[in-house]
Amino acid sequence: MHTGDRDLVIATIRAAGHMALQLLAQGVSQWQKPDGSMVTDGDLVIDEFLNRELMGARPGYGWLSEESPDNPERLSATRVWIVDPIDGTRSFARKGSSWCIGIGLVERGRPILSCLYHPQLERLYVAEKGNGTTINNASARIQDTASGLKNLRVMGQKKVIEPLLHGGAQFAAANDTPLLARFAMIVSGEIDAAVSAGPKQEWDIAAGELLVTEAGGIVTDLGGHTLIYNQPSHQQPGIVAAAATRHKAIIETLEQS
Repeated sequence: MHTGDRDLVIATIRAAGHMALQLLAQGVSQWQKPDGSMVTDGDLVIDEFLNRELMGARPGYGWLSEESPDNPERLSATRVWIVDPIDGTRSFARKGSSWCIGIGLVERGRPILSCLYHPQLERLYVAEKGNGTTINNASARIQDTASGLKNLRVMGQKKVIEPLLHGGAQFAAANDTPLLARFAMIVSGEIDAAVSAGPKQEWDIAAGELLVTEAGGIVTDLGGHTLIYNQPSHQQPGIVAAAATRHKAIIETLEQS
């Protein structure tokens, strides 16, 4: 990793957050993409800004973003930016507070740097491989020392996590909380786990995984396997993110159901 990548990402994501707030103040237009998901002109402006700043500074890196056409040249790059310019577009469009900006940097398929910014909460999460996770520059560790499912606060589709609830877990309603923000909530101690079934886009995961793992948690697919990024298909088969003491019980319960 380039020695200045961390500083580059932090400066860029802060500037993008400021820009997003300005766009909201001016008013944004929204429409549906062909796949039925929502997008705003703000998503596109932020995507263009992030691409210009990050790829301009690191032209040898690859690029994968929700709002950019996929370029297969990324597959041959050693390091790849995986970006969600606005995760939680519905919240963004209605001026809610659960949207965030996510930037992940992967090297040979695994995260080495991640940054997530909640502009309206003024909360910045940063993780670097081997150097831990911080929230607004303060070191963050997942504190839960309990094991099993009892009192586990888990966020996910209710029909998917039903077996966990039968085992003593507690349902945490997601409302419009985007997936990246759920990783951050584990780090900040607001929930203990996030479970999401079905294909997930890499830009909804990459910036979040390292935040959890560098804070002492574990992130895998639903079968307990390590996630490998920057594949020809930019989808992952679901995720389980949790405190290390809880992760095994979640996987075992889901496999038995």
